[in-house]
Amino acid sequence: MKQSHLIQTRSRCGPHSGFALHLIEGRRDCYYSAIDLKIARMSLRSFKASNGLANDDLFDSATAEKLFFSSAVRASPSQKPAVEKPPLPESQYAPQMGATLNPLNKVDATKIHSKLRELGFYRSNSNTLWSAASRDALKGFKIANSLGGDDQWDAATELRLLSTQANEAPKDIRAAFEAVTGGVWSSDLRACPGGVGNTDALPLTMTSKRAETESARCEFGDVSGQGQNWKTTGTCTANGQTWVANISLMRLGDTLTWTSERGTAKYLRCNN
Repeated sequence: MKQSHLIQTRSRCGPHSGFALHLIEGRRDCYYSAIDLKIARMSLRSFKASNGLANDDLFDSATAEKLFFSSAVRASPSQKPAVEKPPLPESQYAPQMGATLNPLNKVDATKIHSKLRELGFYRSNSNTLWSAASRDALKGFKIANSLGGDDQWDAATELRLLSTQANEAPKDIRAAFEAVTGGVWSSDLRACPGGVGNTDALPLTMTSKRAETESARCEFGDVSGQGQNWKTTGTCTANGQTWVANISLMRLGDTLTWTSERGTAKYLRCNN
């Protein structure tokens, strides 16, 4: 039997993380099959109305529970979300504790996007839709302002973003590259400086110019990319051998994925 999948931003759902409810390969995909936020909200309202839930377009715990319950009412293959005449107002998501904005609300998203764009982090065109580009921009802002490496909107992030002390995006591409990938990483946190040891893993030190461990080193050439995704070439040396590698780096939270012709490795950020 095919399963219904709920794909959210960062594979999570909730008012503070942004969401695109996208049901695929499942019994209830007729309710929602488009990423467009307006259609998503109409589809969600239609599902809730057919299943005896509140007449709104909020994705809450009751909706999530009903969505995957075996008795949930299924839309017919030809059914589309009803066109609301006049259109019903979109429901508003409450801000997180201590915050005044929630990026799932259009007006709030516009304010947040405008500020992120002003600081050089957001480059997409949409102002009202909180998207993957929005989350990447927020991650970059939080990293540059020492607020962690996630894309969660919270009170501390709001306070910093709207303040006059918010740091701008690095103008130098190498500075931007190092802001995302720089630091000490390891495939095993026990190998981190100050760790308990007892592991064969080694700490990996990343800068804008190179990556190195005790036994290997890669000198970086030109870098390209933005946000959490970067590419570079590396002249690498290990065990008496030297080679040129095409390196892709992707950071998700505190995990850095290194991919080259020799395979893929994942590193965890050392907290020191």
